[in-house]
Amino acid sequence: MKNIAIKNKKTYEKHSLAGFVKKMAVVMMTAALAVSTVGCSVGHEDYSGAGTIMGTIVTAGYRAKGTGNGEKVWDMLNQAGIELEKDTLSRREDTSVIYAINASAGNTDGYALTVSEVSSDEDADMEKLADYIELCMELSERTGGAFDITVGALAELWGIDEAAMDADIFSLPTDNEVMQALGLCGYDKVTFDNNIINIPQGMILDLGAVGKGIYLADAYGILKEYCDYGVVAAGGSILTYGYKEAAKQWHVAIADPFGEKEYISMLSLSGSYFISTSGDYERYVEYEGVRYHHILDTKTGYPAESGLCSVTVVIPADKKWDSYFQGAYESLSDIDISGFMSDAITTAIFVMGEDEGMELAASYDLDVLLIKNDGAVVMSDGMSGYIE
Repeated sequence: MKNIAIKNKKTYEKHSLAGFVKKMAVVMMTAALAVSTVGCSVGHEDYSGAGTIMGTIVTAGYRAKGTGNGEKVWDMLNQAGIELEKDTLSRREDTSVIYAINASAGNTDGYALTVSEVSSDEDADMEKLADYIELCMELSERTGGAFDITVGALAELWGIDEAAMDADIFSLPTDNEVMQALGLCGYDKVTFDNNIINIPQGMILDLGAVGKGIYLADAYGILKEYCDYGVVAAGGSILTYGYKEAAKQWHVAIADPFGEKEYISMLSLSGSYFISTSGDYERYVEYEGVRYHHILDTKTGYPAESGLCSVTVVIPADKKWDSYFQGAYESLSDIDISGFMSDAITTAIFVMGEDEGMELAASYDLDVLLIKNDGAVVMSDGMSGYIE
């Protein structure tokens, strides 16, 4: 695959507001959502819920169509996450397709992402996964490996996800261990042809960098069918759907990374968007005075050191993607790709750093906001328009 040409390159502003933002946090209070669990209009029900889905905290608030459907929608949002993790994306669940692909590592026959002659929901999921993997491969090439789903061996070695919950279990890898795990990574070692994927012995695919974005794309479909409007937040990834009444906008708080204030500023959005943030604050462990975060660089084998501490992107849900990718992706909608890209692009930019990252964002006509380690903020012209 060839690199995608950079087009419509934008100009960018630099702002010197120390500690401007480190993460995105949706404001789930009823004042921000204009929904509540106690009020409803005729034929509608306002509902909010919170729980753990796909290993992350998920919160939602929405106006469901039809009285009594609020809890039904929440159950559907939960079930969508459970099925996505256990059946498709998890590298840990032995029932998932990704687990099966990893188990096939070193098998010369590879793993066939095929469908049966009789169409089914399972076949549709397999087709979508094949297209998502193709997107991952294409984005890996476009970013020179800054985004790379073959990072699993490094992720297991570092164990940041687990250590973030219990620092006592963390053990700092040796340089030799890092180099050994690094040798098991590399998107260029993967072959994917005619829906048959081959990965070398010891390689572990990890789609954690896009899981929340894929989930929110599925959540969009649920809200579209059953709700007038709503918002779903999965960790640092957020979906706003539809238009609230009385021309009210969605407000997404930008938190203060240094903890001096509850938040620094607020994004104001009208309509359906995917908003995502990747940062070194999300999951990390401090060991002997050093912070080790979860975003790993497959060029070094260590947590990325690009000079950035946070990357945020805002993508209209219905953005058209036909001109940006070389693949057909017949089973994916623009919504699917927008959700995927909102998660993937922030990881890629975080690893790439400011200059290359902003060029990458411009090549996809995306609005982003970068927070540098020195507190400076770099944003696209379009992103500044979202800030109140």
